[in-house]
Amino acid sequence: MTSRSDVLDEAPKQPRSDDAASSATLGGERKRSLEQITLLLFIIVPFLALVAAVPLVWGWG
Repeated sequence: MTSRSDVLDEAPKQPRSDDAASSATLGGERKRSLEQITLLLFIIVPFLALVAAVPLVWGWG
């Protein structure tokens, strides 16, 4: 049985700074207002439903 090191000889390569994957949005640099409004609705509507359901669950309504 031979002994072998588990350490890698090469360090992982760092991504280049000019890669297209460095952008946070897929469609470009800025989010459109439609995307912002849709995201806001997906966050606010379930939160408001949860807030409205709490008094019903506790028997206040």
